[in-house]
Amino acid sequence: MVLRLKHTSSNYMFKLYAMNDDNVRIPYNLAGNSRYKLVFPTVTGDTIKIFPNTDSENNNLGIGSLVYYISGDIAKQIMNVPDSERYFAIVVDAEGTQAQESTLYEGKVAYYS
Repeated sequence: MVLRLKHTSSNYMFKLYAMNDDNVRIPYNLAGNSRYKLVFPTVTGDTIKIFPNTDSENNNLGIGSLVYYISGDIAKQIMNVPDSERYFAIVVDAEGTQAQESTLYEGKVAYYS
């Protein structure tokens, strides 16, 4: 999947699914104590971490729906990364816990034309 960023600030909704034996998409239940962050590399080697927009009524962990707000300025920082190194990842946040972070999904990033 390619995340197509707008030049302006916007909300981005991700719906995560699992496939059953009949190739039917089943919403991935993300409910529980975990937090999920959207992670992007930067040109300086750091990472941009964005947490879900809890103000959005479309954010629903029980049906695998995550909404992230990305400002136009952050989008510019993300797009400054060379295309070959520009990606996003949805990561289970383990900050402040004994657990290890794990990646749920990764994809490429481009500008929305």
